[in-house]
Amino acid sequence: MKAQVLFALILMLFSGMPWAEQGEHFAAQGPITALKNLESASSLDVLPHSRPFAVQHWKTENGLSVWFVPTSQLPMLDVRLVFNAGAARDQDQSGLAMLTSNLVFEGTDTQNATTIARKFESLGAEYGTECARDMSMIELRTLTDAQYLNPVLNELVEVLAHANFPVDAFNRIRNQQLTGLKEELQSPSAIASRMFWTRLYENQPYGAMPQGTTETLLKIKPEDVRAFYARYFTPANAVLALVGNLSRQQADDFARQVAHALHAGKAAPPLPQPVSINKPVVFDKEFSSEQTHILMGGLAISKSDPRFYALMIGNEILGGSGFSSMLTRAVRVEHGYSYSVGSSFVPMQQNGPFVISMQTRNDQAQQARDLAEKVVNDFIQKGPTQVQIDDAKAQLLGSYPLGLASNSAILGNLAVMGFYHLPEDYLINYPKNINKVTLDEVRTVDRQLMDPMHWLTIMVGHHEPSKKEP
Repeated sequence: MKAQVLFALILMLFSGMPWAEQGEHFAAQGPITALKNLESASSLDVLPHSRPFAVQHWKTENGLSVWFVPTSQLPMLDVRLVFNAGAARDQDQSGLAMLTSNLVFEGTDTQNATTIARKFESLGAEYGTECARDMSMIELRTLTDAQYLNPVLNELVEVLAHANFPVDAFNRIRNQQLTGLKEELQSPSAIASRMFWTRLYENQPYGAMPQGTTETLLKIKPEDVRAFYARYFTPANAVLALVGNLSRQQADDFARQVAHALHAGKAAPPLPQPVSINKPVVFDKEFSSEQTHILMGGLAISKSDPRFYALMIGNEILGGSGFSSMLTRAVRVEHGYSYSVGSSFVPMQQNGPFVISMQTRNDQAQQARDLAEKVVNDFIQKGPTQVQIDDAKAQLLGSYPLGLASNSAILGNLAVMGFYHLPEDYLINYPKNINKVTLDEVRTVDRQLMDPMHWLTIMVGHHEPSKKEP
């Protein structure tokens, strides 16, 4: 299980692709080579872009939202259980959601963490947990033959129903998170990420760092973890995504047993809408490093915002398409300020950020930042051309099949669709929704959401202080 949420990876996961999701990939425990080989697209009988599948969606009697895609190519099942229980629910106990997530498989009344791990491993199953700002997740992969599937499901149900968060495991996992916080202090990119989120969402739920802080972690007690689990890890507050070689009846039975294993409870209330800053703000942080790490951006959109597709296209042109983007051409190719520069947006339950990120030599940090801002201002004032729009659409649609190339990729899509209340035909209509975006729509959205007059800028490195101090 990972103890840190890396900002750059979050941006990569959220930007552009329809299958993007919040959080990182799972660090599965007890991996087996056979399952990893089965997942590769080369092992499928059909090409990724032509794989037919139908999304099925229903709710169990106690409110668990189930999203299911049956696939027959592989004798396996991928499972993702997503709870509306991310760091945004921590309130004044920053780090509580991640600590809870990391402790789920650490023990029950009759088993310790080692016993649980050996049981899953003996059945050829992989499992893991993850926590981000919007959500906490449990992921499982198993073979679908009854001799494996049934005992794996029984073990999962046992853990969900009787997780007891033992004190020794609590102390160990909390110490791991505390160690991770100390390691962050040695990383200018991690420092910049923390500053960006906490300043942009100051005194707001999304300002909470999933890892917590030293002060808040030391105050959290095992009973706080148990209370958080009982409150938020409930059927009504969860989405179960299933992809694999199951019948509808088998999927329904699987979902019903998982739902009954969870504590009864209500769905979490909606998060408040974040408040945007109303003027440019710059924060400089001195750090002894050869490069300055720069993050620039402001509030953008939620996952359900209808402007999603227009912003995706605009971002692709500005900084999301790698070497062909406007930022890369100006900042890297023409001026040589940065080897890597790009833009991304992070749609969440409420408005997530739009961000430009780059690293540059300390002595040219201000020039690099000013140039990036100039590129953005020119972009929103003049707007993209129709040729750029067409090229961006072609790039997005060309990479679209990659999001459906494996069971685990489809699983990520289902979890996102369920968690963010997207329609069942979201994936089918994605190409159509990209193609129907007009030039005027992209220009309007770019002016609304990429205006540097509402941006926060973070600069971490050994550079001259910014001329635009707050």
